[in-house]
Amino acid sequence: MVSWASYCLNRAKNYSFQGVIEKAYYEKPKQIPYITINGKEYSLTYMNYNDYDTIVAGDYAIKKPGAFKFKLIKQKK
Repeated sequence: MVSWASYCLNRAKNYSFQGVIEKAYYEKPKQIPYITINGKEYSLTYMNYNDYDTIVAGDYAIKKPGAFKFKLIKQKK
């Protein structure tokens, strides 16, 4: 039987997305970020990114399957 944590880690590792972040919000109290790209929501709970609190709608994100890292390109102001 697979544990819930293991399931969540594998699911996050297999995420694949690329596009403009349409929506970004933070679940309280832990400030866990969630983003929406192309109409699909992703939890960034298990992703490696240092500045979670800087993710906003309009930024561009790229995540390849098989990794826990993703690339964030900030929108030009």
